[in-house]
Amino acid sequence: MEVSQNDKDPKHPKKRRAITDLRRTDKSEKDRETELGLEIAQLKLRIRERDQTIFDLEEQIRGKDAIIVDRCQLIERLEQSHSERLSPDQDSLEETSQNTVRYVNMNESVQRTEEETRLLEELEEERRARVKLLEQNELLLQQWDEALAYVEQVQKMLQGELRRSSVLIDENATLRKRINETVLISKNGIQLLALLFAVLTLYLYTWT
Repeated sequence: MEVSQNDKDPKHPKKRRAITDLRRTDKSEKDRETELGLEIAQLKLRIRERDQTIFDLEEQIRGKDAIIVDRCQLIERLEQSHSERLSPDQDSLEETSQNTVRYVNMNESVQRTEEETRLLEELEEERRARVKLLEQNELLLQQWDEALAYVEQVQKMLQGELRRSSVLIDENATLRKRINETVLISKNGIQLLALLFAVLTLYLYTWT
């Protein structure tokens, strides 16, 4: 009977070994779950940062588009003003004398040349500015596409980590179940051996 009680003792080598293995497995699984949780948190943070970058790029693109529209309107006004200044006023020319016409034409020619030069310079400057803005806008669009592609890649990585975490959780649950079954079988086996030993002892004692 004393042997049976010792077999049931939690300090029995087999049971103690099973408990130690279970604790070691639990610690390993918890460490893996903690590591996965940190990786998922980092991926989510990177997604938020990329979302903010995309939002900033969209704001810059809208601002550049507005500037381009303003520049185009200004160029149209300059071109229209330049075209109007090139058109001679025929009515006024017919109402004045030839000398006055020549004087006015010379005077207007000088003024028109200076004004045309200034307008052409402004027009060329605006065109260069528009080209530069279009190039900047194209660069922003390219950065935006790259940011979207990166976000998509990070989201795929996050989904993969989530699937892997789910698989690990399922494996952990299965392993716990197997360990519990092993411990239960070991306990039942020890009890059976103890019972057989008690019966054998009683049998020997009876015959003695």
